[in-house]
Amino acid sequence: MELAELLEQMSALTFEVATPKRTFYLTGETTEIVDGWLRVLHSVMRKFSSTPLFAQVKDKEFMKGWLTKVKHGSSKKCWSVLHGQYLCFYKSEDDTVPFSMTHMIDVIVEEMESPDSEYGAVDPVPYRHYTLVMKSREQPSDTYLLIDSREEKDSWLFHLKVVSGSGIDDMGTEFEKSIFQLIAQDCDPESETWNSYVLTHTKDAMTETRTTLPTKELEVEALKLFKSIHLFTTVQTQEAAIDYHVSLAQNAMPDLS
Repeated sequence: MELAELLEQMSALTFEVATPKRTFYLTGETTEIVDGWLRVLHSVMRKFSSTPLFAQVKDKEFMKGWLTKVKHGSSKKCWSVLHGQYLCFYKSEDDTVPFSMTHMIDVIVEEMESPDSEYGAVDPVPYRHYTLVMKSREQPSDTYLLIDSREEKDSWLFHLKVVSGSGIDDMGTEFEKSIFQLIAQDCDPESETWNSYVLTHTKDAMTETRTTLPTKELEVEALKLFKSIHLFTTVQTQEAAIDYHVSLAQNAMPDLS
């Protein structure tokens, strides 16, 4: 059975079912018939969620948070989780079965500029939402994701671009940019990218995280952890100062305290 996406009702008697290869628009004669079919299709989706495929992608959670999904002019606030190659939409954080999911491979993800950005304002009036648009050759209409903060928008945009394979452009950390350059060069062993400071050994302390993290707070904690580990591995172990060395290890790994 192919993965299907059960989308919102387009009207009282019409709803849409999307698969990776085609989209079906189904219309019933009465609302009772439509509701009956929706219950059956939701039941099938729940059954699908217990298959090995869903269990396989379930553990690969890259991003999660509340997004407003807009399609066909209707909007719905969803708990959204990026599992592997699938962007899954849930009615609440406690739900284990998504009511909708999108296979991100070959989906083009772009950012829509807010009206304020057109005027080049240095500190524009906060816009209600930041918007990402997902375009697919397999789908006749685009999907819009409304995100509350710039920080969340940047993080979602980066991870969705990586998963979809549409490229990160000038996004991400220097390490991630270097990795994508190598991939684009088919990992050419003669590439100068291998000599990048982020890919070679250095005794200097890191000033930025190697990978993109969801929040600034996590970035700060990651750098603190690096400094603790760096200090532990560079301080010479001497018997007279063994207590100090143990203290350094405990700072790096609080569970040892």
